[in-house]
Amino acid sequence: MGTRMGMNWLCSYSLSKFSYIPYWKVAYPDVYLSAKDTNRAADLKVQLDYAVETWTAEFITGSKSVEADYDAFLNEIQKLGEEYLA
Repeated sequence: MGTRMGMNWLCSYSLSKFSYIPYWKVAYPDVYLSAKDTNRAADLKVQLDYAVETWTAEFITGSKSVEADYDAFLNEIQKLGEEYLA
């Protein structure tokens, strides 16, 4: 069970700590995703985390070269999230 720590908490903390800022406004409202988008974002995060961890381990161990394989790494990451890229 977690608590929601959004911008409202940040604003109230900031305003109480820095009361000399009388015109503090939230630049962005809280953003909520639909259930479908939330599931897609969670799936995408798992895939991206796995790809980054795998490539990082291969770069560190030397099984892949940063100089030679970095473009392939970037292409894989872009393919995972291409539906969200403009």
